[in-house]
Amino acid sequence: MLRASIVDTLLDLADDPTPPGAMPYADIPGAYELVTPAFRALYTHGPDHVSVWVLHVNLR
Repeated sequence: MLRASIVDTLLDLADDPTPPGAMPYADIPGAYELVTPAFRALYTHGPDHVSVWVLHVNLR
């Protein structure tokens, strides 16, 4: 269930790369941090891509 939820959220970034809760990350153009109760993701997006760089899953 957790895996499916994470995958769905990450796949949704292709349609909405800056969902509620996404914050710009550092001074990197197009880089964002998305923190949820289940996981934290650092990613970049551009006109033709979304690249997830760091995924930290909260298992507690």
